[in-house]
Amino acid sequence: MNVSKIVDIVFSDSPKLPCSYSVVLAEGMNLFPVLMYILMEGAKRLHGHITFDSITREQAQKLNMYMESLGYTLHYKVFPETKSIDIWFVPYIPKYTCHGIPYN
Repeated sequence: MNVSKIVDIVFSDSPKLPCSYSVVLAEGMNLFPVLMYILMEGAKRLHGHITFDSITREQAQKLNMYMESLGYTLHYKVFPETKSIDIWFVPYIPKYTCHGIPYN
């Protein structure tokens, strides 16, 4: 399946539960550019033309919910002085109490 189709599926409705979808790549493919493409295209669909120096916390949280549905948590750090941003993804880790009970 091509990446544009993944964007269509993931962003066609409200965010699904974490890890509802999985991204499997051919051997040797780099996951980061694929996740970045999904993130940027999804952001355009949800919010139109936005930049990461103008994105609100609520918009970033909503985008993160979509990325978590793919099994990855979005992390970013904005550097206002250079008008740049670092973006990275980490595998989603479910949140549980010390007794193994899920919590939100």
